[in-house]
Amino acid sequence: ASPYVTIAQAKSASGDRLHLAGDLVKDSTKTDIYSRVLSFRIKDAQGDVVTVHHHGEKPANMQKATKIVAVGKMEGDVFRSD
Repeated sequence: ASPYVTIAQAKSASGDRLHLAGDLVKDSTKTDIYSRVLSFRIKDAQGDVVTVHHHGEKPANMQKATKIVAVGKMEGDVFRSD
C-alpha cells in the first residue's frame, strides 16, 4: 500500500509511490508541450505549498479539479508525479 503524506512528510520520506493530496492552487497549471510535463501547485491541509511536475498525459478532468492527489516522490523542492 502507498501512504498518503503531507508535503513535510514527502520531503523526508523515501519511496516513489507517495500519495500527496491537497487543493489545486488556482491558476498554477502550466503545460510544456515539448517535454509533456504538466506543472501545478498543491496546498496541503497544513497550508504548505509545493510545485508538482506531472509526466504524462494531462488528466481529463483537470480543468474542473479543486482537489488533487499526485502519486510520486520528492526530488529537491519539486514533487515528481507520473
